Amino acid sequence: MDNSKNWPPALQLFVKNCFTRAKKMKLDDTKSKQFKSELKRLLKLANEEHKIKENEWENQYLPFLDGYGRLKLQLWCNLTKEEKSRVKDTIKKLQNIPDAKVTKKRKNLFGESESESESESESGSEPASQNKQVSKDTLASVKKVKLSSAIASLKKVKRKPSPAVPVETAKIAPLKMDSRFRSNSPEPFSQDRLAARSQRFHRELKASTKDVSYEMDKLHMAPVVGTCSVLEKKYLRLTSQPKPEVVRPQHILKKTLQLLKGKVNDGATYNYLCDQCKSMRQDLTVQNIQTEFTVEVYEFHARLAIKFGDLGELNQCQSQLKILYEIVRHATNMPEFSSYRFLYCILTDNTVEIDGILNQISLDNSFDNEFTKRAIGLFESILTADMNRLEMAVLDIRALAAEGVKRDYLNENQFFYFNCLTELIVKRERIKIFSLLCRSYRVLELTYIQKQLLFPSIQELHNYLIEQKMEQFVMGTTFVCHKSKGAVEQIRAGTRKIDIKGQL
Repeated sequence: MDNSKNWPPALQLFVKNCFTRAKKMKLDDTKSKQFKSELKRLLKLANEEHKIKENEWENQYLPFLDGYGRLKLQLWCNLTKEEKSRVKDTIKKLQNIPDAKVTKKRKNLFGESESESESESESGSEPASQNKQVSKDTLASVKKVKLSSAIASLKKVKRKPSPAVPVETAKIAPLKMDSRFRSNSPEPFSQDRLAARSQRFHRELKASTKDVSYEMDKLHMAPVVGTCSVLEKKYLRLTSQPKPEVVRPQHILKKTLQLLKGKVNDGATYNYLCDQCKSMRQDLTVQNIQTEFTVEVYEFHARLAIKFGDLGELNQCQSQLKILYEIVRHATNMPEFSSYRFLYCILTDNTVEIDGILNQISLDNSFDNEFTKRAIGLFESILTADMNRLEMAVLDIRALAAEGVKRDYLNENQFFYFNCLTELIVKRERIKIFSLLCRSYRVLELTYIQKQLLFPSIQELHNYLIEQKMEQFVMGTTFVCHKSKGAVEQIRAGTRKIDIKGQL
């Protein structure tokens, strides 16, 4: 990548503005890494295509800052006239979405917490979590009424004089400040105070410029080139710059991946496999290797995470694969893993991400893909609460997963992993359906409940009831629904929790 000093002024201004906007957003470590990674990829793309000077940087956008994940990373000069118009319209629409604005907490005159957007006016706006839209005039009038009523209530409070002071002498006397507390500092608007304030603002502005320059220089730091030849290495969290002698180069990592694939077939434990995969990912990251092999490593780890139900690691792998698929344009498994990301969002009720994925699918025109088609069908059946359609979708996926399933990782049926995530979704939807049945009926046949809860056999339903400690509500071949409502609702409440790693 060219040195930043040789960049055209428009590019330097673009990078500086990106860092300034990111700083105002107060990103956490994860988001900050995503922002810097995307900016690096954009600059790398411009450098590889020799369009650093040709690109219109004054019009260039960054999906992380402008598209909220709904725009593809592309150079402005590569877009057609229609695409440029579409991108501008998308950015304009997204800027008006309340959820996308950065909110901050402040306290009002009466010590109450209020949430305000950095871009809203003094009249305020409705918080994004509320569904109803309230006009600014209405909200302003409500605030005026609250303020006037609060002031009126304060006026009604009668202040009593201190009992230590006689009533006849409890009159307010002119305030005289003791000379001991007088300040020798100049007036607030004196020339000395104004000059000092100006110098302080100048120092702050200078410091922020240095921060941006430092971040720009970090973009050009040379990655580590590993020299380690050990195939297996434990994962250790980095606390400093890694040394080349403990980092494995790509040709060694390829041998490690083949070794791990063999150990999967031999029945190695998931803890061991996950630790080795994280170690491989770390070595790839510190060397800034973003190739088809990197995609293969993350896909391998993601499949393992799906197979063993580790949603936290799956979430981390999917986040990186989303970035890698934009760099490695011809990744053959992209539709498959995009559908896994879609299923994971259904599982965690991440409607914002689902909206972004659907928008991307429409842009890529990839509705006909087998994985995408079934993932969308599953989502629509859940969204519309169409139990018959959900049953048909699940049975279809189970049948595809059962076709030629082999335990050899290298020849595993792809729908096997798709079905693993589908079963997790069914497990979550199952308790919702069960809750609805128990609130709607007094007694139901077990065979009917088995079909509605999508159990392959009546024995699996019995095992489920024993596992959930509800076997006491079984009376012969029937289930007493009205007595089990409380127990079912308790189980349902426990399925709504998602931890910080994305685990259920």
